[in-house]
Amino acid sequence: AELARVMESGYRLSPEQVRERIGSLVRTRGVFVPALEVVVEALRRDAAGSANFSDYLIMLAANAAGATPLLTFDRKLAKEPDAELAR
Repeated sequence: AELARVMESGYRLSPEQVRERIGSLVRTRGVFVPALEVVVEALRRDAAGSANFSDYLIMLAANAAGATPLLTFDRKLAKEPDAELAR
């Protein structure tokens, strides 16, 4: 999740460029990514949804660990079925 934030703010990449680069990285031969399916799903939701990759990655990882719904202060992420706005 931090990688995406660094890429956006530090390298001034667009969300689309971040998605493309992370997607390329996780498909690189010899690169091991724990819970690859969670990362791939976060990339997919980032492309289609209103929240960002980092938020989707956190939500999906939490959901995979049994934390459903994920409580969040992010109003965009709270619109997702597996997340709920914390009050």
